[in-house]
Amino acid sequence: MFTRKVYLLLISLLSSSVTAEGLEFALIAKNTSDENFIEVWRGCEAAAQKNQDHCVLLGPEQEASARLQSQAIERTITSRQYRAMAISVTKSSVIADAVSLAEIPVITFDSPFAEPERSLSLSYIGTDNQQFGRDLARQAKARHPNGGSVCLMTAEHDTNLALRVLGVRRELSGNPDFADGQPLRGEGGWHEPERCLWDSGDSSQRALAQIRITLAEIKPDVMLSVGSWPLINPQAYRNTLLPFQEELRKNKPLMIIGVGKILPEYNQLMQEQLLHALVSIDFFRIGELTYNNMLNSINKKPLKAVVYTPNTIITADKPAAGQ
Repeated sequence: MFTRKVYLLLISLLSSSVTAEGLEFALIAKNTSDENFIEVWRGCEAAAQKNQDHCVLLGPEQEASARLQSQAIERTITSRQYRAMAISVTKSSVIADAVSLAEIPVITFDSPFAEPERSLSLSYIGTDNQQFGRDLARQAKARHPNGGSVCLMTAEHDTNLALRVLGVRRELSGNPDFADGQPLRGEGGWHEPERCLWDSGDSSQRALAQIRITLAEIKPDVMLSVGSWPLINPQAYRNTLLPFQEELRKNKPLMIIGVGKILPEYNQLMQEQLLHALVSIDFFRIGELTYNNMLNSINKKPLKAVVYTPNTIITADKPAAGQ
């Protein structure tokens, strides 16, 4: 089994070498160290290798930065090395300026352009973020059909995550037109405590500190994170939740988290009843479809404007296959 360091090394080698045969396609991520984007690259490369092509993962190495991503796009264009590029958009207006001079096909994955810049991309591949939020919320409704209190966790200033939160609230409220940004105040039997919604700041450590406060002081019926920050370090998650294990065995609260790749450690946490449900995005499949769309774009084949990948739902009584 390859480690994350091995993946990064392989990506680096591909990025710094010229392919002897086949075509090269650019995957421009929000950052190249994120496990989810590495998984997209793995899927893209697996599909590309069937045609002796290659996908190269590019972008900022650590934190997401529209400026650094824009520079990576400009280098991709001027290098004339790549036949097409796929971008996970950080800040739509900034990235739009960077791609305005592109003479190669541009598509988006994981995070699309905003509506004013949508025409710059031939196609978008990724999860339906509002549906992702609905799938998370349905795990809460399954255990609490009459409603209850729900503490949400997100990271601010991310349009994908905002759509997930909106999906959660619309599903729990039973109102498909529930207003964006409005907390639940009894709609559908659900309400959000005053100290929530939590902003994780894209930090695992901060997310776990917020969960500790939630379990010790707020004590909602459901703790629901629309992203994987609490589980970035599974052992740290275990250490944080172990003091509350007796209550968690009674589903107090119900722990529901949105993630990318399902790791074996997650199944173990479910067996320990420290985690109750996951909704997973198939980033590998996003990578496969992204390559297919880039290849089709240079072959002048028609593309669907939007391609959504299905979510995978894992619960404590239905573990992931093969685990």
